[in-house]
Amino acid sequence: MNRSPNSNISFSGGNIVVNELGYYQVTFGVAQTGGGGVGFGLEINGVRIFSMNGRAIATDDEIMSTSTVAVVESIPAIFTVVNSNVATTYTIGTIKGGASAYISLVKISP
Repeated sequence: MNRSPNSNISFSGGNIVVNELGYYQVTFGVAQTGGGGVGFGLEINGVRIFSMNGRAIATDDEIMSTSTVAVVESIPAIFTVVNSNVATTYTIGTIKGGASAYISLVKISP
């Protein structure tokens, strides 16, 4: 995890923990198998704030990504990317073990 020394953003057990109120740009991406469906969501403190559902048209595996702005009104705010699909997703060439999702948070306003 890359962060500035005085950051109020940390990583814990697969979650991003934010300890400062404000507006955050959240970008996340997930792998999906070519031709398969994907269903993922972004949650803050267990509440779904954004869903990403779709189906790959190409036959290659690919990573779908999206961005949104989230408002942190109480702390700590725990950000989690959740797989709401029935299948586990894998990135091409990783065969059940490579990175299949990512998340990036940037504070954009107090």
